[in-house]
Amino acid sequence: MPEHVHVSCELPPDMSQSKALQLLKGGSIYLLFRHQPKFRLRYQ
Repeated sequence: MPEHVHVSCELPPDMSQSKALQLLKGGSIYLLFRHQPKFRLRYQ
């Protein structure tokens, strides 16, 4: 399993890089916990 990933994306002019990362990380962890509920116990 890779330890990290590289993402290339184009952001809207009014979106900061930190906001884009917040949305990306929040969405990915939501999907992970939705498909693998046992991970919630490990990362509370």
